[in-house]
Amino acid sequence: MDKKPNPETSAVAKAVAKIEAEVRDGLNHGHFDLGISCRITNSGKRELVVKAGKNYRFLIPENELKQSA
Repeated sequence: MDKKPNPETSAVAKAVAKIEAEVRDGLNHGHFDLGISCRITNSGKRELVVKAGKNYRFLIPENELKQSA
């Protein structure tokens, strides 16, 4: 059910799409465990980690936060 990310898509959109895909896949499967964490790196980027069997890491630049608000 994974969608191929569009290279022109923002990191926020890719992260949200991954979260949605994992939730939908888990619902179809019948059970799942999903964890999401975020921290600010030294460079000011947000490091978002989606833990769903595997860890998926997204680095989100600060300028994208203003666009997605």
